[in-house]
Amino acid sequence: MRIVSGDFRSRQLKTLAGDQTRPTSDKIRGSLFDSIAFEKNLYSILDLFSGSGAVGLEALSRGFKTAVMNDKNKQAIKIIKENIDSLNVKEKTRVYTLDYKQCLNVLKGEQFDVIFLDPPYQSFDINEMIGLIEENDLLSDHGILIIEEAVALNFENTAVNLKLFKHKHYKTSALYYLRKED
Repeated sequence: MRIVSGDFRSRQLKTLAGDQTRPTSDKIRGSLFDSIAFEKNLYSILDLFSGSGAVGLEALSRGFKTAVMNDKNKQAIKIIKENIDSLNVKEKTRVYTLDYKQCLNVLKGEQFDVIFLDPPYQSFDINEMIGLIEENDLLSDHGILIIEEAVALNFENTAVNLKLFKHKHYKTSALYYLRKED
């Protein structure tokens, strides 16, 4: 796995061995950031299920100022910290080892320009996560919530203040982009 673009382009990242995590592929990560490249004022990212930290580190490589990464797997956190150290970006990052609900509650009062959700497929309630993000007001007014999932998602009647504005399908997964309604 490598950083796709930006200041750290082509730098290799460590990943957790085995199938405990499912890293977002270089292709999908590149597409994700290319698709928001012309959005304005995207400076902070929260990656709630970070795995190797690749999404947060890709964001920093592309000019984001801060990245908050969370994963409840302690081995994944070790890999994330090693990747942060290898890129020398410790001052731009915060890392949590929490359950996603705990993390969203700890971050209450903060806002992020991008929130990325890539939970283990079909094992979490995406609508519950969106509800907690809205309840804790974690997404900035111009922010984007991006969800990677393997199944088709329906956002009607779920997000109170968020609206789906784009989605892209790949072979085994899809990206869904939501933002606050005007």
